[in-house]
Amino acid sequence: DLTYGLGNFYGGGSLGKVDGPVKSTLTDCIVEGNVFGAGYSATLPTVAVMNNSFQTQPHYDENLGAYLEAVLPSTESYSWEHAETVNSTNTAINRTTKKLFTTVDLSKTNLGSVTTATLTLKGSTTVGTFDGGGALTSGGNVYGGGDESTVGGNATVNLQGGTHVGGNVFGGGNQGAVGGNSSVTIQDP
Repeated sequence: DLTYGLGNFYGGGSLGKVDGPVKSTLTDCIVEGNVFGAGYSATLPTVAVMNNSFQTQPHYDENLGAYLEAVLPSTESYSWEHAETVNSTNTAINRTTKKLFTTVDLSKTNLGSVTTATLTLKGSTTVGTFDGGGALTSGGNVYGGGDESTVGGNATVNLQGGTHVGGNVFGGGNQGAVGGNSSVTIQDP
């Protein structure tokens, strides 16, 4: 039996950095989507932050003998920003400017990045989109790098055996840069 995966495969994380090499091997898999050797995103999402007070406080109803649910506060959209020091609530959030602060490097070359990426697809691995009957309807692509996230060093793609890629094979990333060399090796079964 083949392992079947809906969506994309990522060797790295969404926004989290991998401080080291990433090695991914897919053997006898079906991936309905794209395959990436590195991570997903380097774009910071906004964060929904609750206002300071409940719309309705949770309270105890003596007649029922139970606590009644609260109505949660409304939220506001905040964005992330880098700061050299974050050591208290006062230095972590600014409600006036709607900013959340972190000491993490928020640059696109850091978020979701990996040091090096080695991606191997082998056996009867198939990459693409399929109809209800299991027929390949559109191609998925294979990327040695990430979707948006970067690879600091080298990115390597190895296709072995009866691997079938319905789309294209790229040594680098979709939007994410590769800082070193990119290589693709396609071997016969």
